[in-house]
Amino acid sequence: MATGLTKTALTRQLAEKLELTNKQVAGFLDLLAETAIKETKKNGVFVIPGIGRLVKAERKARIGRNPQTGAPDFRSWPQFNEDLGLSRTFPFKERFRLEFRGESFNVFNRVWFGPISGATSLGNPNWGKWQSQVNTPRVMQLTARMTW
Repeated sequence: MATGLTKTALTRQLAEKLELTNKQVAGFLDLLAETAIKETKKNGVFVIPGIGRLVKAERKARIGRNPQTGAPDFRSWPQFNEDLGLSRTFPFKERFRLEFRGESFNVFNRVWFGPISGATSLGNPNWGKWQSQVNTPRVMQLTARMTW
């Protein structure tokens, strides 16, 4: 099973290649992450040309329903997931291109619970407990595509 780089390993690798100190590279990575989050919250998207983009997608508030009557019960809060996609294309000769792409949906793995349902009497041990998750957990996929 392949493992990703830790922040420390990435910092060391970049520091060696760029001939900078680990502290300088760590400061840059922290600033990049902080800027990406701030810009995504402000503008809804953060783009690094040639590398990828971080996009904020908002969803409308949902209406909860009473499981016995079907009547509207309460409104839930708006939901959003941050998705991230990175790609790199390598040209070969004149006709061939190899594209590597990595995508992550719900990057920060936020959990949005569904309406409280099921047990409607106080004596039931499941009364007042969240029974379902509305969104999907973090999903990551890697692809490679050769075009000619």
